[in-house]
Formats: sequence, C-alpha cells, structure tokens
Amino acid sequence: MCNPSLCNPLKFSKFVHFLFHCKYFMEIKIFPACHRKIYKSGSYYGVMNKGLSPIIATMILIAIAISLGAVASIWLRSQTQDYMMKEGERRERILNKEGESLVLIHVTYDDEVVVDPDTGLELDLQNNGTSDLDVAYLKLNQYYFRQNELDCYPDCSIEIDSSRKITIPLATLPGAIDSIEKIGSIEIGTVLGNLFIYNAPAPQIRITNTFIDANNKLYTFSGEGSMDDGQIVKWLWCFDYDDTTGDECECIEGETCTATDCSDPYRACGNGIVTTFNYKDYATDTYYIWLKVTDDTGMVGVIIVQIDIP
Repeated sequence: MCNPSLCNPLKFSKFVHFLFHCKYFMEIKIFPACHRKIYKSGSYYGVMNKGLSPIIATMILIAIAISLGAVASIWLRSQTQDYMMKEGERRERILNKEGESLVLIHVTYDDEVVVDPDTGLELDLQNNGTSDLDVAYLKLNQYYFRQNELDCYPDCSIEIDSSRKITIPLATLPGAIDSIEKIGSIEIGTVLGNLFIYNAPAPQIRITNTFIDANNKLYTFSGEGSMDDGQIVKWLWCFDYDDTTGDECECIEGETCTATDCSDPYRACGNGIVTTFNYKDYATDTYYIWLKVTDDTGMVGVIIVQIDIP
C-alpha cells in the first residue's frame, strides 16, 4: 500500500510496510507525486501526495550495501584471524615436533641392579631438543605401555636440557620380560608423534685362531663383529655354558668354584672383545659358547653358539 512518506510523514514501520506492499512500485517507477488515497478493507491509510526521490532511494540502497559490506568484512576478518591462529598453532606444533630430541641415558632392570624390588624397568631419559616434550607411551619388544601405566602419570613431560627417570612397575611387566636380556628394543613415543627407538646390541662370535697339540686346545674368540646403534662397552664370555644348571657358566674342568658367577677365577669365563680359552682338560664333545654384550645405555644382547672340541 502506498505511503505519503514525505508529504505527510508516518511512523517508520508504515513506511517499511509501504515499501513491501505498494502494487504501483514497478509501474510508477519510484513513487510519482501523490495522486490518490489508499484504502484497504475500509481503513484509511493516508494520502500519497509526493513520490520518493530517486536520490534518496539510491542513498538507501547504498547504505544497505555498505552495511552488508561491513558485516561481510567483519565476518571475513574473524575467519581470517581464526585461520591465522590455527595456522600459527600448526606451525608451532611442527617446529616443536622437529625440535624434539630424546636420549636414552641408561636402562636398569631390577634383576640387574637391585635398588628397589618393586622398581621394575627404569629408563633414564635426557631431553636434548629445543622444546619440551611429553612421553605418551613406551614399547618393549611388542608390548605397549600407555602413559597411565607409567609411574610418571599424569605428567610425563621432560623440559629442555633436563633428564628424568620413568619406570614401568614390576607388576605391570609381562612374564616374558623377566630380565634385561629379554628386551630387544625400546620405543619411546611422544605426544607430538615422534618416535625414539633403541635396539639391544646384536653380538657375534668368531673363532679367529686355534692352537691344538698334545697339551693344548687353545681357542681365540672375537666379538668384534657385534653391532649396536650406540657403543658396546662390555663383553662377558662363558666357554662352557649350560642353561640347565643354576650356575649356567660351568666351572673349569678339574677346578672347584666358590662363587656362582664369573667373579670366580675358576669358572669358564672371559672378558673383553677378544679372549682365549684352553679346553685341554675337556673331553671330546660339543660345548656351548655364550657371549653377553652390554652397550652404553645398559641394553644387553646375548648369543649362544656350539663348538666341537676334538
């Protein structure tokens, strides 16, 4: 319905009502001069005596366009800021992940170094990276231990240039891991997704020399082919290994041992990367050579080979 907007001003609501309902809007362009009265259902709505100026209409449209543009600009700005914030967080996360560097200083199993019977497996870790890190899980061989199974839970973080001991309690360890020798690999995962893997050394035994006569059966053994992702620092040999006995490394033939380990000088033991042993008092038979190597992290590798003594 037409509204005499400028000739006889009404409330703004009626003017808006007029804009949306005047059936002459398209016919008379932008409201020509007032020319008639408008009635609807017997009600008087006013008299149109003057049209809406094209300039005013254009200004209204411009104002609407500017308002919509301002709203769109504010929305775009907020979206851009949100994107930039998320992109910044993503880049920071990438930099932090690239800056993580975790070093296994030493691993201790309670059967090897008895400090506390309930300690279990203890890892001494050092953060050498450029950002703090948070340990998410540990994996021993094929066994996973989530953060809530570690003694550090709920805070397993390690700050830059700091070290920390993290322990898997003895009660949590599976029966298959009952000694340090049973651990072939240790995987440490961080919350950011980095993996740090440490493998046990892989020992090798070679017979590099033999000297056999009426009084000697002298063999030279070498562990020089042993491999490790760190550095091997210890070689322990047994030249008459028997895992069916409690002593495992048997006494030298004809001698009596007073200790149950290789601290006894009469046991068939040896040390060092290259060692010798004389089987002169041994009968012709097959014997087992046992070599255990330990690297600079405390991880251990064991190998057993047979040797036929004439």
